[in-house]
Amino acid sequence: MKKVCGWVGRILRVNLSTGRISIISILDYVPEYIGCRGIAARILWDELPGDIGPFDSENIPGPSGKRESLDREKFLELMDRYYQLRAWDEKGGWPKLTKLRQLGLEDVAKNLEDHLVNT
Repeated sequence: MKKVCGWVGRILRVNLSTGRISIISILDYVPEYIGCRGIAARILWDELPGDIGPFDSENIPGPSGKRESLDREKFLELMDRYYQLRAWDEKGGWPKLTKLRQLGLEDVAKNLEDHLVNT
């Protein structure tokens, strides 16, 4: 049996345009894809046409349900702010060591610290 981590092997999908909610299993993606980002990247790969870029207007459904363009600079600014509010490293995209320790995740902090020193 495959080891399942995260949210008990499930992903909650919410369509904000229609309000439809569904749950899918991650077992089809494990162990070929590592972590949430790996699984999310595979789902995007499967569902988006190959010729659409991440900031193309065809990729972003707006509040009206129609596809809208995303301002790249504004998006990056908001991502930095999001990471700052949650005490995450803006460049690496992971929790800062102090945040991990605050959450009682000393072993994870130590592993991350070792990884950062050795890369």
